[in-house]
Amino acid sequence: LAGFQQKAAHEKTLRRQGQKRAIGAQTDAEKEGIVYNACISACEKAGQWQHALALFQEMEGCRIPRTSITYNATISACEKGHEWERALRFVADMEVFDVERSAITYNACIAACDEAGQWQHALLLLGDMSRNQLQSCAITYHACVMACEKGLQWRFALSFMSDMHAERIEWNSNTLNAAISACERSGQWSAARQKFGQNFFS
Repeated sequence: LAGFQQKAAHEKTLRRQGQKRAIGAQTDAEKEGIVYNACISACEKAGQWQHALALFQEMEGCRIPRTSITYNATISACEKGHEWERALRFVADMEVFDVERSAITYNACIAACDEAGQWQHALLLLGDMSRNQLQSCAITYHACVMACEKGLQWRFALSFMSDMHAERIEWNSNTLNAAISACERSGQWSAARQKFGQNFFS
């Protein structure tokens, strides 16, 4: 009996040591993840999207978990680099790998679509936000209106302005000018006058 007890105690000790090593390895990976996230964010701010993507891929090779912070910074880097297709792919990957998507995620991707004049994708992303019960903000709507201006989608642009008013979201002059420009470039100047009032243009 004493021999069995000694053996059981030894196995228990080995299990604890294994658990401690696993926890230590996990902690090290999390620490490395924080460093990588900071580096990707720095590349994003510097407009170095290629380096941001290289670091993102390197994390996979090193088996470092990629969190929503990682993805958001990488998507923002794609926005700065006008890589809207890559940004869309990362958003899709987040769903596949069960990484939480936030308003920050969608705002960055919608902005990337805006820069490329991809108004259809911007609107699809906005709808996805609504389905995921994520709150749109002035940044979200601004990017959508800007994308609609580039795509000459004046009806959508005016609709978004109405949504902002209904949700008590304050727009800035750039958003307003983009909505008016969408009408003007589409030959719908009268629609802008009707929406914002004759006194606005006098």
